[in-house]
Amino acid sequence: MVRRRIRQIGVLAVTAVVCGAFVAPLGVTAGSHEYSSIHLLAEVTKDSRVAFRELQTVSFAGSGAEYVMQRRIPLAGVSEITDVVVVDAATGERLERLEARRDLDQDLDRSPDAGRDNAYTVYPEDDDLVIEWYHRSADTQRRWVISYVAHGAVHFSREFNELTWTVLSGYDAPVRQSVIVVDLPGSAHPNDIQSKLEKDPASIESTKQVGRGQVSYIVDEAPAGATIAVSIWFPGDLVDRGAFWRWWLGRNSGLVGALLGAGVAVGVGFILWRRSGNRRDESEPSSDETV
Repeated sequence: MVRRRIRQIGVLAVTAVVCGAFVAPLGVTAGSHEYSSIHLLAEVTKDSRVAFRELQTVSFAGSGAEYVMQRRIPLAGVSEITDVVVVDAATGERLERLEARRDLDQDLDRSPDAGRDNAYTVYPEDDDLVIEWYHRSADTQRRWVISYVAHGAVHFSREFNELTWTVLSGYDAPVRQSVIVVDLPGSAHPNDIQSKLEKDPASIESTKQVGRGQVSYIVDEAPAGATIAVSIWFPGDLVDRGAFWRWWLGRNSGLVGALLGAGVAVGVGFILWRRSGNRRDESEPSSDETV
């Protein structure tokens, strides 16, 4: 069964995300690479957060080639991305998080961060959140698990909720196979779930499976530069919309307090202005009393 196969892939391979982004290795020293597979898992939780996990399997060619790996997550339509972690899938060890990027103009052997290949950093750039880590290849195959949580990625309407996410965009090498899995809270009937996969180029082959509370796609042979985005609509009562707004108010309590304070100040000012205007009207003599 496709659904069971997808779940096994997600568990055994420590599977991963519907990510709104891309990973683009930037070669510091000449070398080549391709993505053997990218397994993506998105789990929509009852409180409307989306927990993403991605397992990337990358094949490198070129002894001693140095790479800067990047995953760019578009922030448009998302309130915040938190809990970013990069793990070496072979060892299960979490990469060290650096406070800032390496100086990419220096040779990695001579930089202050020399020997810290198992490290990553996170920073905003333009309209993206960039996850960046460093790798020195030697004709090898490496696997990494990237995980993070998206807040505000589920958009609410009267009857349905919508999750739209860019899965592949800007990869500079072909992706031989991608497995995309979206798990919804509860066990919604397949007839109550709608989904669409947008592909550029449109000739990319894909298969789709919709089960109870789950949508999955398998995409084969995506060329370099391909773009794939998934959209899913599901019943509005599957998530607690109030939970998101409680999170938002807590996260933005300072802003909310400032706005409320400004509103109170404007209201008080208006009342005082009206009262002062009434006093002036009462103190002025009427037209009958003037000569």
